[in-house]
Amino acid sequence: MPVDDLVNNDLTIMASFGYTSRAWRDVVTLLNAGRIRPGFLITHRFGLGEWEAALSTLRGADSPRGKVLLRIGDG
Repeated sequence: MPVDDLVNNDLTIMASFGYTSRAWRDVVTLLNAGRIRPGFLITHRFGLGEWEAALSTLRGADSPRGKVLLRIGDG
C-alpha cells in the first residue's frame, strides 16, 4: 500500500493481538505435528504483484471468504 494513501487520505491501520505466547506455541506445535490443517480457510490466493486485487477482494467480497493469501515470488 502506498504510504501516500495513508497520509493523504487520513487512513489508519489498526491491528490486534489476541493470544498469549503459550497459546501460540501450542498452536505451532499442533501445526508442525499435522494435527491442525488450516488450508481450507484460505479461499483466495494472489501473487505478491496482485496485491491490489487481493485488497479489493478483502474490501468487497460478494460471497463468503476466508483468508486471502499473498504468495511471495509469484507474479
